[in-house]
Amino acid sequence: MHAHVVMARYVIYWICISYDIKMKENQSIGSFTTEKGSKVIVRAVSRSDSEKLRSFINELSREKTYIRFQGEEMSREAEQTYIDGFVDSMEKGKALKLLAFKGDTLVGVADVYLRDRVESHVGVFGLTVALPYRGRGIGTLLLTLMLKHVRDAIPALRILTLGVFATNAPAIRLYEGHGFIRHGLLPGGLLHKGEYVDHIDMHRIIRR
Repeated sequence: MHAHVVMARYVIYWICISYDIKMKENQSIGSFTTEKGSKVIVRAVSRSDSEKLRSFINELSREKTYIRFQGEEMSREAEQTYIDGFVDSMEKGKALKLLAFKGDTLVGVADVYLRDRVESHVGVFGLTVALPYRGRGIGTLLLTLMLKHVRDAIPALRILTLGVFATNAPAIRLYEGHGFIRHGLLPGGLLHKGEYVDHIDMHRIIRR
């Protein structure tokens, strides 16, 4: 009888901790050397990252790279509000943002957030790497780590989606190499540097 009671308690405890797997603010993922030799530290976002992230996105915006921002500036207030909301969602198991650092420098960001209502099982993926650090395997590392952790961090996630500029061939190769499938194309759906380019929609099944 006592043995059964102890086992029951053990099973109940194991079940409780197995479901407590949502990513915590500032949680360390680890130190990594990319396939091309770059050493980076990856961790989950924290509320105190607001200024680093604001500088990061504003620099990408000024570059007018393959993102939605094309020269616009994110204010401190707007960025802090965004990060606070994202961390809240992450702690509820509805989002995940991973940051890659080279020393104290933020060099890459990957994130997933859930849509809502009838699409609350569908996540949207984004990936950006700072210009001086592209081509070093950091994007590949962040994508690989996201696919490893997102299933547990966002329990409701079933399908991961993304949008990509048709002119961004390296990103398309990266995504297709990690199991993403094209399912749609909007001709001329994006205005980039004065030209209309096609917008490609892709997805990957996370769980059925």
